[in-house]
Amino acid sequence: MTLVNGQQLDGGRYTVEEQLGQGRFCITYLVKDRNDERFVIKTLNYDLPALQTQSQTERDRLESKFLDEAIKLRSCSHPHIVKVERVFQQDGQSYMVMEYLAGYSLAKRSQKIMAEEDALRYIKQVADALSYIHKQGLVHRDVKPANIIVRDRAGNSEAILIDFGLALNINHELTTARTQEASKGYAPIELYSSTGQKDKISPATDVYSLAATLYNLLTGKRPKSSIERKIDNPWIVPPKEHNSQISDRTNQAILSGLKLEPENRPQSIQVWLDSLKSSDLPEDNPTPPTPNPVPEENPETINWAVVWAAVAAIGALLTGIGELSGFIDLFKSETTAPNTIDSTQ
Repeated sequence: MTLVNGQQLDGGRYTVEEQLGQGRFCITYLVKDRNDERFVIKTLNYDLPALQTQSQTERDRLESKFLDEAIKLRSCSHPHIVKVERVFQQDGQSYMVMEYLAGYSLAKRSQKIMAEEDALRYIKQVADALSYIHKQGLVHRDVKPANIIVRDRAGNSEAILIDFGLALNINHELTTARTQEASKGYAPIELYSSTGQKDKISPATDVYSLAATLYNLLTGKRPKSSIERKIDNPWIVPPKEHNSQISDRTNQAILSGLKLEPENRPQSIQVWLDSLKSSDLPEDNPTPPTPNPVPEENPETINWAVVWAAVAAIGALLTGIGELSGFIDLFKSETTAPNTIDSTQ
């Protein structure tokens, strides 16, 4: 059930101010408590098509899993992960209360193409957060600029990873996503599969999304969708072709993280981070798609238009030669005739 503005939760402890947004399975609200302090509340959104068909038994099981995951996230304490304040249940539905972050998302940054040094600073902060949650047995599954908030702390800007609506257990049934539910350009191929690659979701899934995020920060463009690459051609435009200022090592590390198949990517965030420090990585990117060649004409086929054009040209040439020959003969007759003297003079 969608909450409405002014609705109270947890015995009147929180009052809904507005809906902030919704993801593939969850919905978030801005709320304030009795002390007028603002928080963000997240819960499963059963109005979404992906959850509408669930039976009551399935909903109960999903609620139990969501609650377990929320409790795990609450135990996570990391400077670059949004803080989960508490978890509660109401009318059989679980709610996760998180800190409200005053700042802006990297999707709404003013500088579309960031300096490499600045982009890497934010990416390394998020990478540190992802390494931490991977050790807790969680995978984020929706890393993208819109889910990274930049805030100011003591005069320094820092990146905070938010929206853990997809941070369900690795083997959870909701990790199988439909194409319209995945974040285009940032979602790896295993998130598009309903069954085939369900078991391939791992920390390498977040490696892909983090590399795609860095691609966007340095170029202002989203990389080609993984599903399009799977269907068409796995080649992807190297970020350095969009921004020549990108270093070779960063360019190669991004391509390494964006390998189409999960088993071919770095298998941990730390391994991928190490590739950002290496300057001798081989660039592994499939060849670009070749344009369709212009069909060659069959040499045995006679082009009659060309033949008749040649015949006409030859005829004109012969005619000209005939006219020139007559002119030459006339010139000769005039110049070779004997001189005559008028006898009357």
